[in-house]
Amino acid sequence: MANGKDLQRVFVVGSYVQACCWYVARLPEAGESILATDFRVDAGGKGLNVAVGLARLECEVSLLVGCGDDPAGDELLALLEREGMAATDVIRLPAHSGIGSGHVGPTGENQIVVFPGANALVNAAHVLAAAPRMDRAHVVYAQFEAAPDAIREAFRIASHAGVTTVLNPSPWREPGAELRATTQVLIVNGLEAEALLCDLQEDPGELLAQLGSDRWPSVLKRLTSHWPGLLQLQVTLGERAGLGFRERRSVTTGPRWSVSSRAARRWTRWARETLFRQPMWPPSRKG
Repeated sequence: MANGKDLQRVFVVGSYVQACCWYVARLPEAGESILATDFRVDAGGKGLNVAVGLARLECEVSLLVGCGDDPAGDELLALLEREGMAATDVIRLPAHSGIGSGHVGPTGENQIVVFPGANALVNAAHVLAAAPRMDRAHVVYAQFEAAPDAIREAFRIASHAGVTTVLNPSPWREPGAELRATTQVLIVNGLEAEALLCDLQEDPGELLAQLGSDRWPSVLKRLTSHWPGLLQLQVTLGERAGLGFRERRSVTTGPRWSVSSRAARRWTRWARETLFRQPMWPPSRKG
């Protein structure tokens, strides 16, 4: 067990959805009805999943998340208690908790639709109330299932406090100038990377096919003109693994050969541990 001095302190601007998953032999076509092979309901959401994963990696995690005053919200609190996580910044709101619908194929491919519910009602005032936890964090992490105002305020506070900011812009939306200026680390998949690279007036597919080539230093230099705060980019490509970039240099962070979806999930867990369990690059002022 890591001792208190070694713990990485991470503040997660989270999201919570009650995830309803249908397991299918293959994903349905548009307009097609098929029978599922299994069904389950779990607590999910990109932000919650990251927070729980980091807590299991023995990080000290603060989770800011909204949920409804409903049975799904009760389940969130029960989950956090089981995981030994504080519910200090769980905000119960007069709305339905977020809910997600997922079709999951035999090798892990999926189709997902999410109704944000209470997640969309978390605002800058809620974030400001949690500022003391952000001030002592090493990392503030957010993803785009959280409300835009909440993310902007969290990254503003973190930047002012010298805390490293990590953004997973998924599901993709245009981030805006303020968030581009305060994001230090970007974690994107292939689709999000394409959206990111569209700003550069180049063929995103061609660039991703040449990930890590000699073209990328100039690409990253131009990318930082659109993201002036950016210091690190992590591109994950599922079975193609991924690549990381620091200070406009490429750093291989995964295998260069094709891997299965299951192996890709194992790689994702390893990458998450590398990013958050070890001191983040660039180092924040936190000791």
